[in-house]
Amino acid sequence: MDFGNVTQGWNESRAHITTSQCQIKLCKNSLSASGGMITKYNIAPGAEYTATFELKFHADFEWCTGGKLGLGFFIGEGAAGGSGCDGQGGSARLVWHKHPRTGEVYLQAYAYHKDQKSRYGECFGRYPAEGSLATDQWYEVTLCVKSNTDQNTDGRLRMTVDGCEVCDKAMAWTTDDCKRLINRMEFATFRGGATDDYKSETDSYVYYSNLSWKRLKP
Repeated sequence: MDFGNVTQGWNESRAHITTSQCQIKLCKNSLSASGGMITKYNIAPGAEYTATFELKFHADFEWCTGGKLGLGFFIGEGAAGGSGCDGQGGSARLVWHKHPRTGEVYLQAYAYHKDQKSRYGECFGRYPAEGSLATDQWYEVTLCVKSNTDQNTDGRLRMTVDGCEVCDKAMAWTTDDCKRLINRMEFATFRGGATDDYKSETDSYVYYSNLSWKRLKP
């Protein structure tokens, strides 16, 4: 991916790019795009896409409650930010969470889809299955999304981390066949949630390398 060609939502002050990686800054005491990065760009409409990227949390990264990471796919009209899902669009992204009781930190697939139980998206799987993520360590993530047809649950959400299956779930993203195709990607790195427990009192950094995506079915 050539970050220099991405303009919508790109914040130069929070990105440092070298020949091999990109560093994204998460600003202290801030949430969502005001303290991170949400870059949007259109892609050729397709019924199935896959994305792969490597990520690493800085050695001094403060986990707090969680946030969004890396490349994600948006279907139809899209859905995010507590908007619920009305069958006109959905989304698939990557999140990190810190368990409120055990303190374990892990990656999960995060989806807005027709059958979600609340206005917010739903999390699936976790990596690692036991224990916590490490700082200053690279992780390779693959995210695959397949559209459903009509009102059928014949779509798919798949995610692996370092080759380990995290999620492989049949999905109904939309109910309108005219809105079924994947048509947008986002490169996002931010804290949130919307409550103060997601905030950090210090600036933090996430690193990315080897980002790529491919349309598998038009």
